[in-house]
Amino acid sequence: MDETFERVAAWCKPTMEHPLAIVLGSGLGSLGERVRVVRHIPYSDIDGFPTEAIPVEGHSFTVLVGELDGVPVVVYPGRVHMYQGYDALQVTSLVRHAHKLGCRSIVLSCATGAVGAIAPGTVGIITDQINLTGRNPLVGPNDDAVGERFPDMSHAYSPRLRDLAQAAAQNRGYVLEEGVYLGVTGPSFETPAEIRAFRTLGADLVGMSTVWEVIAAVHCGMEVLGLSLVTNMAAGMLDEPKRPFVAILGGSKVSDKIKVIDALIDKCDTLIIGGGMCFTFLMAQGLSVGTSLKEEDWVERAGEMLAKAKERGVELLLPVDVVVADRFAEDADHVTVMADSIPNDMMGLDIGAGTAAMYAEAISKAKTVFWNGPMGVFEMDAFAAGTKAVAEAVAANVDADTIIGGGDSVAAVNKFDLADQMTFISTGGGASMELVQGEKLPGVEALK
Repeated sequence: MDETFERVAAWCKPTMEHPLAIVLGSGLGSLGERVRVVRHIPYSDIDGFPTEAIPVEGHSFTVLVGELDGVPVVVYPGRVHMYQGYDALQVTSLVRHAHKLGCRSIVLSCATGAVGAIAPGTVGIITDQINLTGRNPLVGPNDDAVGERFPDMSHAYSPRLRDLAQAAAQNRGYVLEEGVYLGVTGPSFETPAEIRAFRTLGADLVGMSTVWEVIAAVHCGMEVLGLSLVTNMAAGMLDEPKRPFVAILGGSKVSDKIKVIDALIDKCDTLIIGGGMCFTFLMAQGLSVGTSLKEEDWVERAGEMLAKAKERGVELLLPVDVVVADRFAEDADHVTVMADSIPNDMMGLDIGAGTAAMYAEAISKAKTVFWNGPMGVFEMDAFAAGTKAVAEAVAANVDADTIIGGGDSVAAVNKFDLADQMTFISTGGGASMELVQGEKLPGVEALK
């Protein structure tokens, strides 16, 4: 993240007369250590900044004027927020100060929650904003020497700086997502109903800063680049899901997802199992699975998961029929058989039509759907029908929050042209699995 800022700074080509301003959000205060400082300015010298404010850990209230890899910068390693009780003029005082110092471009960084399809743990470029704080920093008498009474917010986030940031990030091997930021007052996190409303409004990210600063910067005639580190999924999507909550897990191995299975049994109402991992579960039921992919060392553990689901009252669905083939190949001879009648010399490569219909019915009743992993070898058209049927069932349930948990599931919904019909698509499969398990993301923890 710090390297991205450095590269963006270099591409913006500021001068000593017009240095680049950078306001550091949560967890990014360490960037200040890279500045070759020629002057320190205490925040107490900034007009309008609350002198009683105390910086959070990792931040400081001292402006750093100097160079970052030879680029003239003015760095603000900390800010105050509206939820702390500060008014609009106090919150935006850093922006006005940067303008007085000659800055004509400003980078505003922040931490946000994901409302749309930007995965936690990734960096996003803000393309536009929705101000739901109920306040505007320009209310009151206008200073015509600073800016016009009614500034145009059509391009509040500079398209030029966004292009520069994308180019700089790509040059360093980073992928920057893009989305609309919705600003709220805080400090309470959003309710599930509010998140659904924000999504309807077109928001991708939600946070408790930035919107006032952007308005003030535009009023001053400054170009704005907004960067956000997405720290978490939106409220309620998995922690407090709408019910019934149906989870769908596929993929090759039980061993790769046993923690996820265990966690989902504690959360969901129905757990659907497909892909190669289903055969280890079928073995736990005493069935023969032929030459299908299986993990004999994990059969006992799969049986424990079946018992746990029964004890918790969770409906755990396994295939009732499967598509089997004589070899692992697109042109292999294949046939659909019942799950309890798999030939010894054949392997399962997809769920059957009966199973697909059963799974689709369960999905149709859900109010929240979480899906990670295909139902079969969908990369081969001969064995893609099961995954396609599940994808279509998820897309068809317009009343549910539908969460696609990265990896091959994303590839599947894209293959079948259904991505735009899903509520949330995580491009980081590993990150979404860690969140389901209740584990912490290293990138997010670094912010704390």
